[in-house]
Amino acid sequence: MQLKGIEYHITKSDGTPAQGKNELLKIFEKSPYDYCVQVDGDDYLTPYGVDLYQRVAQLPSPPDAICLQDQISLVRDLDTDEVELQHFFKKKNFDYPQMKIDLMEASFSAKESDQIIATHKEFFKLNHSYVHHDESHCRVVFLSKKAAAIKFPTGLKVGEDTLQFLLLKNEAHKGNLKVVFNSEKPCSYLYDQSDGEGTVFQEILNRKWEWMIKYNARIKEYASKGIARKNQEIERLQISYDTCELNDLGASQLASFQANQNIKILAPANACDETLHRLYRAEITIGLKNTS
Repeated sequence: MQLKGIEYHITKSDGTPAQGKNELLKIFEKSPYDYCVQVDGDDYLTPYGVDLYQRVAQLPSPPDAICLQDQISLVRDLDTDEVELQHFFKKKNFDYPQMKIDLMEASFSAKESDQIIATHKEFFKLNHSYVHHDESHCRVVFLSKKAAAIKFPTGLKVGEDTLQFLLLKNEAHKGNLKVVFNSEKPCSYLYDQSDGEGTVFQEILNRKWEWMIKYNARIKEYASKGIARKNQEIERLQISYDTCELNDLGASQLASFQANQNIKILAPANACDETLHRLYRAEITIGLKNTS
């Protein structure tokens, strides 16, 4: 990094992800910059993502925080060893009887298996109520200095991102922050679980569910204090586009908008109404390069 002239900071770690992320937020708060995009070390932005967050920072009134929905992950298949693109955080419909069989074959007792299954059911129920109806996790990537004051909750191995999202959403509900969502069509932020070393992937691979118990307890604590709010609507990020060709490394696709009974328009999910109208009138074109 010194050779490339890139600013870097070395911080202490306590072995949990929240520590490093909070240190980054502290560094950002002291920096001359107005906005930051936080990227985990095993993830990366697509070229479209770099362009998108630059566009957002240049808006007349940028949001304080952007959370992602319809998120895309690179995941390694344990059976075939092939890497594929997945909606890793989409709501899953587990076959719980089969799950119990698999757990017991992996040397868990019947009691332990029942506890793990009960924890999973509670996890998805809580997330459906407080996080998103179709996703178990909504990462926040874009932050203003005002939003950076809301730090990641500590003491968890997995789930600190989602808990920070709930804290930010609560501040938005109180009128203190502007929080919007960006549907990942095209993909701006790519979760890279392809090496099989990511924390979430490793916890699932090694059938460790202690983190889920702690996460569920924290959500219930937030709910009891009125911090976690049910079914709160978040505004869609809206961006103005001219004719362009976008590149998300082939990770996703453009969103489909129904223009009228017979015509659909393909555009970024965050395209503003004016952009959609211009596409409908064929005044501009937006393409997806999709090069890997």
